[in-house]
Amino acid sequence: MKRSRVRKYVSTSIASMLLAFPAFAGDLDGKMTGSVAVNLDYLMNSKEVETGESETKTVTKTNSAKLENSGTGNFAMRGRKSSNGYFALGKVDVDFDYSGTSNGLTVDEAFIQYGTRSWNVEVGRVGSDGVYGFGQDTLRLEASSGPAVYNANSISADGIAINLTMPVELQLYVPLRNDGESNIIGLRPRFETKVADMLTLKAAVEMQQISVIETVETEAGGTKTKDPDSAKEENLTGFGFGVGYDVEKFGVEFSYASKNVAAKDETTSADAVDPTETTTGTSSIGLIANVYLGEDTAGIGIHSTTENAETESFSANDTGGQTSTKSDATNSQTSIYLSYSKALSVDGTFMRFGYSMATVDLEDETTETYSGLRVQLTYDF
Repeated sequence: MKRSRVRKYVSTSIASMLLAFPAFAGDLDGKMTGSVAVNLDYLMNSKEVETGESETKTVTKTNSAKLENSGTGNFAMRGRKSSNGYFALGKVDVDFDYSGTSNGLTVDEAFIQYGTRSWNVEVGRVGSDGVYGFGQDTLRLEASSGPAVYNANSISADGIAINLTMPVELQLYVPLRNDGESNIIGLRPRFETKVADMLTLKAAVEMQQISVIETVETEAGGTKTKDPDSAKEENLTGFGFGVGYDVEKFGVEFSYASKNVAAKDETTSADAVDPTETTTGTSSIGLIANVYLGEDTAGIGIHSTTENAETESFSANDTGGQTSTKSDATNSQTSIYLSYSKALSVDGTFMRFGYSMATVDLEDETTETYSGLRVQLTYDF
């Protein structure tokens, strides 16, 4: 299962170090793994927007299609040493992608792990599995206009993770980030266990608070002053669980996750503080199934996400009080994908075929359908 992706571009010096890693991997008891995938996609987009009242309603439809070549890849390197029942492990995991003229390089994980088989601590950029399984997702589309799948791992990034592995896997994750203006406090316990090597149970809860104070610097008569321009606070609580059943010929997994984000933005005007309070609830439900045909695999997946946002804004009125304005919006997105993976004669090489379709329904009477076909050649090493 893939870790959560936290995008951060890598400097030239770090990239050079990673490319040089194989030269000294043996001295570090190291190991390098990776994969490269080349894709040929045919993508189609259909969008329909309704405006006006029922008697004078205007419907605008747009359609587009394109043929695109793209590629993705991953390489991970690690070194491990052990002594007297303890071990130390260092790992770097990097993703890359290209499409047209754009190129991206992402540090997925970069951490040091220390401890024993029953407990250990990871410090750095620690990847954190969610509760959702995506299975055979050769092509899994999501329209950017709709809500994304929530996987109960929003706060994963740079931090520290405490892992307990006996008798079950339990991870306690604490983010460690502060840019000088934002204060971030978070906690994410995650549980996973296997029953009779066929049934997998996993669950996660996460809590995070982010507070930001933005200031405006002014200069008058040679004197500089800094005054608060706005104060923002965001509180996130979420949970999720997954149940998977996997045997020799097939596997199936069901997942559910839900979160609530309460945000407050206080903007300082000349006369008063005008706050805006937004509460956003998001829930995702998903089902995947795979059929194992020797070295080949056929898979299907479906995920549905609903997001509801309620906003209340306050502004100063002529009587010295405040006027309240409320609004709410409900948006949804459903994504379905099919795939077939064919093993080629060379070990680690696969030809994959995928189809995916995402449908978005927005509060403003906009509907969008995003679909595509993919032929993919993959080499794992």
